[in-house]
Amino acid sequence: MRIRTAHPDDAKAILAIYAPIVEQTTISFELNVPDEAEMRRRIQATLQLLPWLVGEDDQGAVNGYVYAGRFRERAAYQWAVEVTAYVRADCRGQGVGRRLYERLFELLREGGYFQAVAGIALPNAASVGLHEAMGFKPVAHYPAVGYKHGAWRDMGYWQKGLQEPGAGQKPVEPKPLRPFTTVPVHPEIKRYALPVEALSADAFAAFGDVIEASPTAEHYPINAGFAERYNVLARLNTGGDDGQPVLSIFRAKARPLDAEAGLPLSLMERHLLGSQAFMPLGGQRFLVVVATPGAPPTPAQLRCFLAAPGQGVNYGRGTWHHPLLALDADGDFLVIDRAGPGAAGDCEELALDAGTVWVDGRGLR
Repeated sequence: MRIRTAHPDDAKAILAIYAPIVEQTTISFELNVPDEAEMRRRIQATLQLLPWLVGEDDQGAVNGYVYAGRFRERAAYQWAVEVTAYVRADCRGQGVGRRLYERLFELLREGGYFQAVAGIALPNAASVGLHEAMGFKPVAHYPAVGYKHGAWRDMGYWQKGLQEPGAGQKPVEPKPLRPFTTVPVHPEIKRYALPVEALSADAFAAFGDVIEASPTAEHYPINAGFAERYNVLARLNTGGDDGQPVLSIFRAKARPLDAEAGLPLSLMERHLLGSQAFMPLGGQRFLVVVATPGAPPTPAQLRCFLAAPGQGVNYGRGTWHHPLLALDADGDFLVIDRAGPGAAGDCEELALDAGTVWVDGRGLR
């Protein structure tokens, strides 16, 4: 199953799941099925701050969805959310809701949220079972608060702590959450080891630029012969729309490496609005794991390069790449990427199933 951030274009598929629930059950207290335009509006509104995720089956069809909304509007409630999950009728009982919720809670913790609340129209043994299996505890029962299908209906509330609140400490305000995709890994693939390749301009051409003072680069003396300029080693792409290049320093921690077992990989990401360049300031080695722009890659489509001392990379716009993989020692990297409209959300993540994709450690000795 693949999990990704919902898009307004998913409204039709989401309605195919939700409409029968509204029309035929009391699970939802909504009385009329919203139209596609309204569902698109709801998805867009939610994604301004909080996650809305969909699952896809092996054929790419949406098989369930979850989302979070504000628990209450007043400011003191901002660290709590109300969560909702729905699963396609033919996929219930197969772990779809559990997997969607697991990823949702990871994102909520990353965003700085502390409590999740779920409202369940009663009776609903399946929903109660799912939520209690996910760690929710019953906290409230309101009898006869809704009238639907000719009878008064009860509502129960369950609560789950996402992380421990600090005693007496005001938490940091929650931050908007980034879109992401979880790549599906076939059950028969237990571990996929990526061979390590030497980084060169030709080998890396499909993914961006190699930054290095290579003898093949255009270069010439400047400053009365006291310096040599290596010219236009990479071309930055800020994507228009008032985007502008900015220069930052990333202070990277060295990744633990086992020469026999290798290095496990956790996720890929891409920036659709601009390029992103990395140049080590201390001359240390680092790994570059990439895939070409486009659809989320499979493990077999990933490539791994070893950047030698003196080499950096500029990821092209939309290129999938693993977050910084510094080797040998902690160090600073000069980073040039895009600032401007849309920059805060311009990072789509693709989570790799734990333990399935590794860098072959034999190439790093």
